[in-house]
Amino acid sequence: MLLTVLGTTLEGPSADRELSGSQWAAVGHLALMGTAVAFVLWYSTVRAVGAGRAGLLTGIAPLAAAAVGAVSGTGAPGPSVWLGIAVVIVGLVGGLRPRDVPAVQRTQLRDLEAFSSRPTDRRSG
Repeated sequence: MLLTVLGTTLEGPSADRELSGSQWAAVGHLALMGTAVAFVLWYSTVRAVGAGRAGLLTGIAPLAAAAVGAVSGTGAPGPSVWLGIAVVIVGLVGGLRPRDVPAVQRTQLRDLEAFSSRPTDRRSG
């Protein structure tokens, strides 16, 4: 909504008629891929790996941005960016490593799984 108001105010109401077919295709691509597909992928990931691990995966974005910047010819990252990349990598490695579940929790999980897999008694009164 805000972009519509800004576009109409700054560019004029006829600006949308000046867009080419390829520009409209780009708008459609961004609308579809940037919203619908991205949300489906995000929530599928949250369901598959859990919220904590999915949240950690957002740390890949700055790594990808630095790599794309270096490959695209805009220059190699500076020392502070490399330090940030190292911190992100350490965080990802630490957060995504398998956790050792204590024996007490394993027993509780096993009991919970056994309880939830029991058939329910459906007697009508």
